[in-house]
Amino acid sequence: MGFLDKMKSSVSGVSAQQRYASNIRKINAQIQSNEKEIERLTMQVGIQCVNLHLEEPGTEYENLFAVIRQYQSENRAAEEKIQHLREQQEEEEFARQQALQEKEEADRLARQQAQEAREATRQQAQAEKEAARMQVQAEMEAREAAHQRELEFARQQELNCLLYTSPSPRDRTRSR
Repeated sequence: MGFLDKMKSSVSGVSAQQRYASNIRKINAQIQSNEKEIERLTMQVGIQCVNLHLEEPGTEYENLFAVIRQYQSENRAAEEKIQHLREQQEEEEFARQQALQEKEEADRLARQQAQEAREATRQQAQAEKEAARMQVQAEMEAREAAHQRELEFARQQELNCLLYTSPSPRDRTRSR
């Protein structure tokens, strides 16, 4: 047998082994799939059996049913505890939301009061500025009025002014 024949024989042997391995894998996958389906169906049968016979006394599965009832009781207690915790969580969340709303309202009121205080300060400053302006204007008007009186007085003085002269030597002699 030549080298090529040995090669051909080896390749065909490997090919056959791969076919067998592939077929075995397919069959094993089918077995696993069937086992899962059997387990699922057995579980359904068991659940139906438990539901139908759980409360029946004197069955051959009475001890197992007692354990199942115990677990069901524990589960109900656990579900009640979960419900209580959810209610408690909702109450705490409500209280937190309420506190947050109250804080936001307090902050809003504080901002509003600060704004009102700034506005009052601005108005007060504006009123003081206006009062100072009016005072300056009144003072200027008073000065202007005083100045006008001084001018009027000066004009009157000019009109009323009599020129005083000393008697001349002619006036000292008596007329004839």
